[in-house]
Amino acid sequence: MFHYNVNTGTDFTSWNLTDMYNHWHPNVDHSFPTSRRSSPSSEASFDLTPRSTPSSMARSKSGLEPACTFCAGTLGELKRFEPSQPCHHEARHGELCQACLNSEEIKGQIEEAKKVLDTLLEQYRGLREQMNHVHDPIAREIPSEIISYIFQFCMPNLPADGDIQKLTSAEMAIPLVLSAVCKHWRQIARSTPELWSFINIDTSTPSRIGLEGQCNNAIDRLNLSCKVPLTIRLSSSENNNIVAETLDLVRTITQFSHRWRVLDLQDHGEMFYHISNLAGPTPLLRTLRLRVLQNRNSDNYSDCRFQLPNASPEEVVLERISPYSVKIEWDAVSRVHAIGLRLQHCLQVLRQAPHLKHFSLSGVEYHADRFLGTPNVIVHQALEELVLSQSHNPLLMDLTVLNGISAPVLQSLTIGTSARFDAPLISRFLRRSSCTLRELIIGEVYINQHHGLIDLLKEIPSLFQLEISPGLSQNRLTNAITKYLSQTCFDEQILPRLQSVKLKVTPSNNIEWKYIPGMFGSLEDLQNCRRRPLRAVKVQYTPRGKSPVCFIDEATLCNMSGILEAGLDLEIGDTSIGYDLISVSRKHYSKRKGRG
Repeated sequence: MFHYNVNTGTDFTSWNLTDMYNHWHPNVDHSFPTSRRSSPSSEASFDLTPRSTPSSMARSKSGLEPACTFCAGTLGELKRFEPSQPCHHEARHGELCQACLNSEEIKGQIEEAKKVLDTLLEQYRGLREQMNHVHDPIAREIPSEIISYIFQFCMPNLPADGDIQKLTSAEMAIPLVLSAVCKHWRQIARSTPELWSFINIDTSTPSRIGLEGQCNNAIDRLNLSCKVPLTIRLSSSENNNIVAETLDLVRTITQFSHRWRVLDLQDHGEMFYHISNLAGPTPLLRTLRLRVLQNRNSDNYSDCRFQLPNASPEEVVLERISPYSVKIEWDAVSRVHAIGLRLQHCLQVLRQAPHLKHFSLSGVEYHADRFLGTPNVIVHQALEELVLSQSHNPLLMDLTVLNGISAPVLQSLTIGTSARFDAPLISRFLRRSSCTLRELIIGEVYINQHHGLIDLLKEIPSLFQLEISPGLSQNRLTNAITKYLSQTCFDEQILPRLQSVKLKVTPSNNIEWKYIPGMFGSLEDLQNCRRRPLRAVKVQYTPRGKSPVCFIDEATLCNMSGILEAGLDLEIGDTSIGYDLISVSRKHYSKRKGRG
């Protein structure tokens, strides 16, 4: 017999069947799969899947084991031993051949062995659970109630505004991580309702588990959270009808409306409609956020409706949805954040919410209804804090809304980032309101003339706290403010109640440090009763990479040291990165003297 392969030059004379199969299937690992030891903190698990797949074999339906291309049986099943054709001996003589009879006998033994293996694996899993319980100090020494309490401390703190959208996916997955350690931890985690009270579904973001998996996860959280108040966020970018999975989830969530504490919806409007129709009473609802996604082809204000007549939230966020379209108990609302609303809708919020205390406006849209004077001024008797931020149009400011408002009890006014600063308009608003303003915060605005701001400060004698963050490279404004406050330190008519000042400077050689300690007055007059009661000055100074540090001069540094020794609060630097310019300047001069 000729045993030489002409193509490869291989001699098959000494080969057995295994060698020949290895030659034609070089990528197959024929070693018997062994169990892989699991970590001490996990349940026992065995991987019986072959480590590689022959190229001549197809995948089985489960996708986990390779399948024979001839008999379609997986290698882990008895079908791998089935012949591709029936026994010819049986067809001719009416009985199986001896080889087939022996094969059937062995198949029965294999089935019995598999049952024994399953029993052993189940016993091993039980032993691993006992091992975990004995070896885990938490499970062995700490009661389950305390472990549950510790698990709750593992959860992230909610953002200040309670928006779970700001939580990372890793933070949202903490309950799942705790449940995956071992069976004992899983039982405790799944028995702690507080871990599962946050639900965040975003159908517009691709997820590893898909939309159906997200919905199933949300339903599990609803069931595991028991009777704990719920924080729910649903976001969808579907322009038309929402898909069946989302609608089923909406139906399920509305069944738990009596447990809603925070409801955050972001949609083109259809989800609002379904929740309005399906939701029951919401006695625990405290925060309602309605965000309408921008649609170029339709008018969001006329298309969207949301109705929960019995809901009485304390905080409401409206983004591109008219307050006319939101039917709730507005008398209970004390905080509103309006985003992208038209000017007339912003004023309507004040009309509908008579007990509103905090009103934040950003991205106000101005149309033909922009005020030219002050007609139909709304006098709001409860508004204490007003925040105005930048408009979408860089040429306009949200300050225009002040022409239609009077707030007699206003205590805090924040002017956020904007294109220009209109001091006369703010002055008219404050005079019209006749309020005792205690706090004035001016964000990163560009102020062309600092005289307007100084004139405004003269009209607010009730001010306790002043915070100004000038725009980039506007140290001249900071210099003007510090100079003015240092020159009027003993003037009882100029800011006589001011106790705290926060300013901002950018690294530059034009910073006049000498005026900063001067705002407290001279060291000899710190106990003078005529001195302004200023006790805290904080100046934000953030160094720029390799740019030279603008050190405080030695004379001013000496005055600052006296201020600090007197027990007053003076900070210059950036606390977020632990940078203290006063200490840096001291070290700089100490090193220079050491070299000298």
